[in-house]
Amino acid sequence: MAPRGLYRPEQGTFCLPGASALPIMPGLPPRMPWRSRVAYIIAQPCIGVKTGACAAICPVDCIHPGEDQMYIDPVVCIDCGACEPECPVEAIFEAEHTPEPWRGYVAKNADFFRKT
Repeated sequence: MAPRGLYRPEQGTFCLPGASALPIMPGLPPRMPWRSRVAYIIAQPCIGVKTGACAAICPVDCIHPGEDQMYIDPVVCIDCGACEPECPVEAIFEAEHTPEPWRGYVAKNADFFRKT
């Protein structure tokens, strides 16, 4: 699916059609170390489900299928939160608010993109 907006990682901005460019994360460079920049993650409820509803709504195409679940690319994600309410199994969380039983998915998500 083509992005609905224009993502400019070299400038650290994202622009929706007809709007002014917005900083991806004000005050932070667009390419931060993996662990410090993970905004949203996909956890255990997605395993074996992978409906793709989250990927369809993502304006920057940062959600990709893995073997067992969907994953959010922490470098491309603009922290817009559009994916969270679209998930039919409620598997998407802000990284810092991931429920305790699924905290390991923060590292799992980041590690997926280190390997690809």
